[in-house]
Amino acid sequence: MPASDHVRDLRTSAIDWLEKWLDESDRDEDRLQILSGLREACVAPGHGALDAGLAKILLDDTTRVCGIMTARAAAWGLELRRWCEVDALHTLPVSRAET
Repeated sequence: MPASDHVRDLRTSAIDWLEKWLDESDRDEDRLQILSGLREACVAPGHGALDAGLAKILLDDTTRVCGIMTARAAAWGLELRRWCEVDALHTLPVSRAET
């Protein structure tokens, strides 16, 4: 899947909406669902080649989602913060997660 302005716009729009809903949410149960959506919104597409342009989009999106989570986590309950930590560990390569 070659990188394009359309791909970037779709991904940005999805993350924008999820960020808005996260900011409007006041329950951790709702936040968990939104955070799951944010995580999915920044992952690589399942089909196609990963060219440099698409890799840049993915890196930018992942950085943005991590920033969204980091900026807001202090206001969340302990269980939701722990879910975020465990989820982050699962995304690391095994060699990095064990150290």
